[in-house]
Amino acid sequence: MNDSNYTNINSRIFSNEYDIRNKSIFFIPRETDAKGNIVYLQSIHSFSKILKRNGFECVYEKGENVSYLEQHSIDVFLPTIAILLDFYLENNDVINLIIESVKTYISSVSFPKDEKVNVRFGIEIVDKKNNTATKINYDGPKEGVDEVRKCIKELKK
Repeated sequence: MNDSNYTNINSRIFSNEYDIRNKSIFFIPRETDAKGNIVYLQSIHSFSKILKRNGFECVYEKGENVSYLEQHSIDVFLPTIAILLDFYLENNDVINLIIESVKTYISSVSFPKDEKVNVRFGIEIVDKKNNTATKINYDGPKEGVDEVRKCIKELKK
């Protein structure tokens, strides 16, 4: 996603256009264009079901201007997740539950035995009071997903 589209999505999050609150996870679109068309990764459907089972409300665009990109690869592509800073600070388990949901999703996908699988996803912590956001991207082996948890804990210090 280019920077202007990303800034547009963030400004919409900060403006309360979306019903993002504690217990909510917002999926950042993969792409948007000048006409307002939005593209999410196809994995959003299965991944949101796992997150819902873990007690999260999933918020994302729906409608005629939304399409879904299916990526065929040995890699696992998941959306960027946005959560509110207050939610993160009030609930120490939120990141653990998100990471466990990522791991559950990965384990639900079939891979050839001994195949090296990369995982791509991001977590964005949104501070609506200060109109700022901190984003952590992960692009690495499935065995290293837990490293995201450590990076985000460092941010809290």
